[in-house]
Amino acid sequence: MWGEFVCCYTLLYSAVNSDGDRLRLQANINALHKWSSNWKMLFHTYKCEVITFSKGPTAAPQYSLRNNPLECVDQTTYLDI
Repeated sequence: MWGEFVCCYTLLYSAVNSDGDRLRLQANINALHKWSSNWKMLFHTYKCEVITFSKGPTAAPQYSLRNNPLECVDQTTYLDI
């Protein structure tokens, strides 16, 4: 019997220099969600974060997963396995 599994330690990144880049990254997040739904592997949106690296102050774009906004953070812990 198959249950639902949780996706852990998934990293998705992209250079975002324009609105087109931002939309492309959101499309990749959506595709990752579709893949995880097809394989019944869930992402817990409350554990997902967005971090932005830039040379100066910038407003972080808003991304979402399953229509839930992802939290923007200044730092995070990445547990490389």
